[in-house]
Amino acid sequence: GSGCDESTSMMDVYNPMYNKTQPQGHLEIAADEHDNDNGLIDTVVSRFFSFPSNIATSPNSKKMAQQQSSLNRHKRRHTLGHYRIYYMPFLLLLIIVMSYNISNYVLQITPLPQSLSSVELTPFIQDEKAATERYQYFYSYLIEHQISTPSKLEDRKSPQHFALKWIANEDVGTTLEIHNVDPWVFIQRYILAVLYFSTNPAAVTAAASRRRTRSSLPSSWKNDCHFLSPKHECAWKDDGGGVQSCDSQHRIIDISFHNNDLKGTIPEEIGWLSELKLLNFQNNQLFGTIPKTMGSLQHLYYLGLHDNALIGTVPSDSFSDLTNLKTLHLENNDLEGIIGGDDPLCLLRVMVIAPIHGSLEHLTADCGRGLLQLKKPEISCSCCTECY
Repeated sequence: GSGCDESTSMMDVYNPMYNKTQPQGHLEIAADEHDNDNGLIDTVVSRFFSFPSNIATSPNSKKMAQQQSSLNRHKRRHTLGHYRIYYMPFLLLLIIVMSYNISNYVLQITPLPQSLSSVELTPFIQDEKAATERYQYFYSYLIEHQISTPSKLEDRKSPQHFALKWIANEDVGTTLEIHNVDPWVFIQRYILAVLYFSTNPAAVTAAASRRRTRSSLPSSWKNDCHFLSPKHECAWKDDGGGVQSCDSQHRIIDISFHNNDLKGTIPEEIGWLSELKLLNFQNNQLFGTIPKTMGSLQHLYYLGLHDNALIGTVPSDSFSDLTNLKTLHLENNDLEGIIGGDDPLCLLRVMVIAPIHGSLEHLTADCGRGLLQLKKPEISCSCCTECY
């Protein structure tokens, strides 16, 4: 009656369905004696929560189930607290290690080649050690993301080299903390600096001879448009042109240099300004070929290259993805070749009628015979809207 002898089975002790005369407090005593025995406690819990469906639950069994449920909750809280105390430091350490590895994986620093190891930096904004660190960081970024080739960056007379040196050494518009630099800001400022040195002989001469200061940058442009100033690159504009507009995320969408005395070549890096919608180089002194990378400007709807001295053929194959292009001016250059038939530009032109690939509405080139038709056309174009 008041206890259990040695012949009493575990089933009789812990399941009141089989031993209805068992005292109410017997379960508590048994649980206390075996508090550290997880298997025993689990057995008790399973017995109380696995009643046969055809047996009514007695008041005593309900009370004992409540007591066991309270005991089980206490056990879970104790276990969770134990894990919080002893495993939290390890969890924090794991987070720190993973964060460090991720931050280092973002950019693998490329050692400077021997040709650049002796580059002289005369920093106006920081000490020489910090300028060298910025130089190597930006060099690594340009190489890893294939924005410029190593050969161009290592050529000390190239616009890319001068642009890299400027952004590492003098540019106060890019934060001095290299790990906090917005990649898009860096890319835009670097590419515009390459464009500046590619089409500005006076700036190149000064950069090569180191005759320049922070406050006064020489320029052979008619209007320097605040290029290479501390201002945000979206504010590099003036009456003569420059960066005419940016979108809500400060991505450059409109560059215009109409009649601004640009002398030089169009850099391939221009293709990285992927949000460009309008690009106008009309009436300057640009020479060299049209960069194939312009075919990456898929948002472009206006491209004005007329009235320059560009040579070579039109890279039509590269322009096949310019499905938003509406106007392309190529006249008054020294371009040559054939634009016709299944040429991508002609396909873009044809699709104006059945718009599948594009909507090129205006395509002009030097495809006319000139005065009295004595001049042989430089370009044979069967789909141009106007020939000069």
